[in-house]
Amino acid sequence: MTEIGLGLQSDKAPGDYARLAAAAEEHGIDVISVFGDLLYQPPVVPLLEMAAATSRVRLGAACWNPFTTHPYELAGQLAALDRLSGGRAYCGLARGTWLGALGVSQARPVAQLREAVALIRALLSGSADGVEGDLFPLAAGTTLRYPLPDVVPRSWSAPGARRPQPWPARSPTSSRSAARPTRRWSG
Repeated sequence: MTEIGLGLQSDKAPGDYARLAAAAEEHGIDVISVFGDLLYQPPVVPLLEMAAATSRVRLGAACWNPFTTHPYELAGQLAALDRLSGGRAYCGLARGTWLGALGVSQARPVAQLREAVALIRALLSGSADGVEGDLFPLAAGTTLRYPLPDVVPRSWSAPGARRPQPWPARSPTSSRSAARPTRRWSG
């Protein structure tokens, strides 16, 4: 099935996103992404506004960046978006560009993205088993303290790929709990 998506920069005024998203949905757009570009406003604000104004389109960031925002924060933003959108959220992750201007190191970008996915999956699945990792470990017994999605939103990443790639069900750095979540992973 072919889907048609629309990407928006996060440089618009409050209210503009709801209007644009409603019009896009009305014209048959299937997916709306908000760019998570450095030095623009975070994509979660426009995404939450669009979630309240739409009923069908899938919504997500293109992309969230685990180099500038810890994956546990990204998990919370994704859970809020998924809840407000009625289960239509997806998780886009990328290593980003221009981070050198902020002094942000990307020494192991693929490993960092894989560990970010494992941590986000574990947190949103409700697992208390923890996640092993060099960059983003999660201690056993650590769980989120708010309502979780019924289905963990799909995850896409682009660690240097030309097209977004779905992560495998189990990343090499994750614990078994991320591979067998208590909630279903849709990716």
